[in-house]
Amino acid sequence: MTAVEEITENLTFNHIRGLWEKGLDANFIADAFKLPVKKVEAIIKRLKSSSN
Repeated sequence: MTAVEEITENLTFNHIRGLWEKGLDANFIADAFKLPVKKVEAIIKRLKSSSN
C-alpha cells in the first residue's frame, strides 16, 4: 500500500466513524462515499469491536 492509499484509507475510516457515531446507517454512508456497502459494514464492524 502506498502512502497516499494509506492516508486515503485512514481518512475514509475516520469519516465513516464520525458519521456512524452521529447515527447514520451503513447504506447512507456507502452512498455518500460511493463505496460498497460491505466495505462500510466491515469498517463499522471494526469500530464496534474496538469499542468493546
